[in-house]
Amino acid sequence: MSDAGRGRWLFVAAWALYVVSFILPVVGFVFHPPGAVTPRYGHEIVWGMLRAGILGPLVATIPNGLMLLTLPEAVGNSILPRRWLGRLVGAVALGGIVFGVVITLRGGAPITVNDGPAYYRHLGFGYWAWVLSFACVAAALWRRDRGQAAAADTARHP
Repeated sequence: MSDAGRGRWLFVAAWALYVVSFILPVVGFVFHPPGAVTPRYGHEIVWGMLRAGILGPLVATIPNGLMLLTLPEAVGNSILPRRWLGRLVGAVALGGIVFGVVITLRGGAPITVNDGPAYYRHLGFGYWAWVLSFACVAAALWRRDRGQAAAADTARHP
């Protein structure tokens, strides 16, 4: 199977992960003092960000909008140059991995909800599936770009 073919399957798998990440638990809130863990799901997080004012929609829209820009790649079209799109998606994946590792090493992040009690946030499977979907899309775009560059080079120099 060619690199372009493997890139297509990787792209489809990445999009499947992306969609599934919205129905998996993304964040667990632990009441302070310790109590039951209340999970929050991806679709709840995005919806909450969109209702949160000016900064919330930007945080929710930029990475998810960037992922939506990759959808035409499934049929071979491209809105942005593939190389730049792959780099941007890869940057989101790298930022998500760094954020996730920092939060995990810290044991969560204290936050305040409606000026109420502090909760500690723990990242769940949905978050890691979301980040992995960006990494897989970036890898698929890179493989496709590399496969097309090799094909163009072969056509120029038979």
